[in-house]
Amino acid sequence: MIPETPNVLPIVIGDPNRGLLPALHTSWLSRVDVVRLPSVVLTRDSLDWLERVDEATFKARFGRLPLESEMGCAAAHLNAYDVLLSSSFTWALIMEDDALILNSEMLHAIVTAVVQHAEPTSRLISLYTEGPIFAESCRFIDSVKLMQLRLEPQGAVAYMIDRAAARQLLSAQSPIASVSDWPLNARQIRYGFVPNVAIAHMTSPDTSLVAPQINRRTLVPTSTRLWMWTAIWYFRHRRYFTGFNDYFRQVLLPRVAYKFWRRN
Repeated sequence: MIPETPNVLPIVIGDPNRGLLPALHTSWLSRVDVVRLPSVVLTRDSLDWLERVDEATFKARFGRLPLESEMGCAAAHLNAYDVLLSSSFTWALIMEDDALILNSEMLHAIVTAVVQHAEPTSRLISLYTEGPIFAESCRFIDSVKLMQLRLEPQGAVAYMIDRAAARQLLSAQSPIASVSDWPLNARQIRYGFVPNVAIAHMTSPDTSLVAPQINRRTLVPTSTRLWMWTAIWYFRHRRYFTGFNDYFRQVLLPRVAYKFWRRN
């Protein structure tokens, strides 16, 4: 018996020939209209870059200037949110082209459970992460474990998003001042995570296809990393934050979480 196709809008960003193609031809995804969005190229000092990218705010948040590939990736995800909002779907399943679907039946069960039982109240549910997971609660929807997160998940390889969350992210990234995962000023979004073995990633978190052969953690000078832990960085860039609490939320808290996770 062929399982019912969930009422979700699948969106693939980039070239599906990289990793997703087999699943698109042989799984339940072959029975639905998958939207394929091209990658976006943003070149520094181009008119598009000057109009769409806020380098100063990005530097205040991350301690360095953005890479062209990062901004192109973020712009491509924004295009995906536009596609969802122009459709009649409540949920989208967004996957980057370097995602791998290892178990399409499990993915089908996850997507179906989310669509049928998760309230679309500004939710973003990650299906793959390369960083720390800090859950504040957990519940089962059908047989799927859904964790409600205290902090945003790391990575935008594969996730589900509802219309309200898409609007929030479009607003938070106008102009683009963050990587695609996730602008921390989008505070209305409820982030979740479904632990699973259905989704994998072709590349490592340090040298992803967004920044090939680049470990982005080494791009921030040691002196800047030290300043970011003190009030010096905040006072130099305080105009990009609503207050010290906002600075703590966007800059210090993610670093504390990452270091805590790495030690365990």
